[in-house]
Amino acid sequence: MTINWAQGHTRPVLMIPGPTELPFPVIQAMNQPPAIQYDRSFDEEVLEPTTLALREVFQTTHEVIIMPGSGRTALEAGALSVIEPGDRVLVVGAGHGAGVAAAQAAFADAE
Repeated sequence: MTINWAQGHTRPVLMIPGPTELPFPVIQAMNQPPAIQYDRSFDEEVLEPTTLALREVFQTTHEVIIMPGSGRTALEAGALSVIEPGDRVLVVGAGHGAGVAAAQAAFADAE
């Protein structure tokens, strides 16, 4: 597929190392309603094909898990994957990390 980058421009294209000119198809795509990560169509149209493609990227036949969510979701999943029930942990709660510390304490003997 050949893309005409000047399509949709009514003025010369700015070619400097600064603000990037967006191709018209990108602007049109950004005008679509956002995909909702908790919607079933997101699972079928985005998550499942991406998971299958990542199996090829990582050259595995095993399950690949994608966790859509915030950065906190990833942080909590990483922390809880190394802490097992009954493990002793030192929990220091300060600022935004206090929620993660509480999640860790829920699964371990916190001090």
